[in-house]
Amino acid sequence: MYAWSELTKVQQAVLIGAAESATLTDLLALWEPGSSWTARAAYVPRLAEAIVQLARGGLVEVYAGPAESGAETGLLLGDEIADVVSDPRNWGFGDHSGTMVELLCTDHGSDVLRTSGPDVYGFRQH
Repeated sequence: MYAWSELTKVQQAVLIGAAESATLTDLLALWEPGSSWTARAAYVPRLAEAIVQLARGGLVEVYAGPAESGAETGLLLGDEIADVVSDPRNWGFGDHSGTMVELLCTDHGSDVLRTSGPDVYGFRQH
């Protein structure tokens, strides 16, 4: 089992985002709320890698589907996760033709989040 203190700052942000059912664009805003949208693009690779790591560790699940409002999403598995979360279009960059991606916290992830203590948003001091 993981403990909050064992996670990197980026992984902590992803886990909090997943607990809030964040989309990838929500996660960018959570990680770097004061930056311009264009400046946030630099964080996509780090956040994408953290998503893959936490999904492999069973702390988060990744769902994806058409970007249309109300469209159903499906659970991604294995290499599908890395393929989808590493595509900048799915984060709202480029031609915006991407897939809507949502992160959800698993029960195991919720257990880890409960070990965070009072400084749950301390990752913002990155």
